[in-house]
Amino acid sequence: MTLSLLYFLGAASLGCSGEPDLVSISGQVADSREQDAEAIPEVQVRTFDNVLYEVDSVVADGRGWFEAQVVANAAMYIEVSAPGYATAGFAGTGPAVGTALELGALWTTSDAAMEVIDEQFQDCSQDGALVEGEVRLSVQGFTPDDGQDWPLATSAWARAYDAQGNAYPACYLGESGFYDPEATATGPTGRFAVYGAPTGPVTLEVGFDVADQSSSQVFYIFVPEDGVVSLYAVYLYL
Repeated sequence: MTLSLLYFLGAASLGCSGEPDLVSISGQVADSREQDAEAIPEVQVRTFDNVLYEVDSVVADGRGWFEAQVVANAAMYIEVSAPGYATAGFAGTGPAVGTALELGALWTTSDAAMEVIDEQFQDCSQDGALVEGEVRLSVQGFTPDDGQDWPLATSAWARAYDAQGNAYPACYLGESGFYDPEATATGPTGRFAVYGAPTGPVTLEVGFDVADQSSSQVFYIFVPEDGVVSLYAVYLYL
């Protein structure tokens, strides 16, 4: 169950009382996006409905296990936080029935790892929320080898939009692997970062330009206050 991107907003199921039906999601929050990630103990998990009404707020146990309520069959936003880690946001659609999430469906980044990202994007980084990630191309007719991923998109661009339609352009890394103020696309790393991003429900547009043609895709994400949304990866389909 992928929660990083919200693909549609469903109509909430209503119970006999007229209140939305609630179902539970359970699992653990991973301490990174890596395969060997471990669960974060006593992480706080907050869930919200599509108008940002808080549905539930729970703290995981010493092994990192949590169970929280969400609205069934409707947009849900999730915020996870723990000391020593960035506050991370996720968006998705609430399941129809209680669902156990695999380890890694929800994850966050350590403060130390966030410092590395900030150093890479030095002179672009600033206080506030951050949307960052990597763009890859899903090419029709091409299948990656086992253990490999789709190729990086080196000419992609990204921008975030708030509810009023104001655009927040991304920063990019250069050949050196550090922020290049003249770069207008993802370059060899495929990476982007929108510092000072809008918060709450946010529209993220990611695209690429080839010759005189431009193609883009739109994703809907949830950005916590002073938090981060990390997307590894955003796939553009060719």
